[in-house]
Amino acid sequence: MRGAVNDLIAIEKELSAKSVMYKRGELKLVIISDFDDTLFDVTKSIHMATEEIKGRRMSKYAVHELPQAERAVIYTKAYTKYDHTLKPNTTLIDFYRTMYDLGAHIIVVSARRENLRAKTEAKLKKHGIKFKEVILRPERGRATNVSLEEWKARRVGDIMKKYNAALLFDDMRYIIDHIKEKRKRIAVRYFLVKYPNEITEIK
Repeated sequence: MRGAVNDLIAIEKELSAKSVMYKRGELKLVIISDFDDTLFDVTKSIHMATEEIKGRRMSKYAVHELPQAERAVIYTKAYTKYDHTLKPNTTLIDFYRTMYDLGAHIIVVSARRENLRAKTEAKLKKHGIKFKEVILRPERGRATNVSLEEWKARRVGDIMKKYNAALLFDDMRYIIDHIKEKRKRIAVRYFLVKYPNEITEIK
């Protein structure tokens, strides 16, 4: 835990020197954050949803291997009926609050579908996360056929047209690696999050 906290404190100190420029809009900094298992641990909600639907507890990795239609049913159940079981990543949330005060914008980019927007935004507000925008996957259309990693890479590319620099936090290494490969020329620092307090910068 202390390692992650110390690393985030170091970033705060580094970026605080430019706080005036961020607040004036001379430089634009954004935090791009995943939601599930980054800002909030969803393990219990997935366990309870799969136990109800499948008759056994399944990990999020096992659920990820199911057909898309089955995954959607499980995720919707987990993030609506069992939303109350999500555990906040207080270390990261505190960091986001500090960065907001320094002038950074916070944009959540999540694989959650649009039908979960109300629940998602309510959870962020409940925990005092002042976000600029929440970007969710559409429920239908061509974007639903794009892989998660490619969809996120495209959204990051779109976001970075408006910002000078970014910090990106996600719990999936393969997603970070894909974005790094697809968006080599953009000024993003990448951080792998493992709940509750392991945060590693991916160079």
